[in-house]
Amino acid sequence: MISELTHIRYRLINIIYLNADSSTNVCIEDCYIVTGDDLVSIKSGWDEYGISYARPSSKIKINRLTGQTTSSSGIAIGSEMSGGVSDIYIKDLHLFNSNTGIRIKTSPGRGGYVRNVHVSNVKLDNVKKAIRFTGKYGEHPDGNID
Repeated sequence: MISELTHIRYRLINIIYLNADSSTNVCIEDCYIVTGDDLVSIKSGWDEYGISYARPSSKIKINRLTGQTTSSSGIAIGSEMSGGVSDIYIKDLHLFNSNTGIRIKTSPGRGGYVRNVHVSNVKLDNVKKAIRFTGKYGEHPDGNID
């Protein structure tokens, strides 16, 4: 459980602040984050490595998160999600002066799944895109995929 975290990074650099990768029963709540990349990223392995490891991310709760990211997403699912992502609960999300609220991203050949994502009580102030889906994101770790 991560609770009552405050982080402000004024210089915009690509640092995902909280990254749940191949994780189960995670709770992130009462956090205030300003950073140059995704505030929270949910992943489950990269391509054939994630498929062979076969450990999904599931049962993740994000409650009362407030933050800003001018270049990325408040909540990102993927693109590395070859083990699968499910049972994600996002409640009381407040983003301001940001690029994207929630983004689900993948790439051809990546494998995996995203299912049962529940979102409620979202407030977006000066956010360019509320929800974004990307089907061709990033590269693969080597040429043995697709």
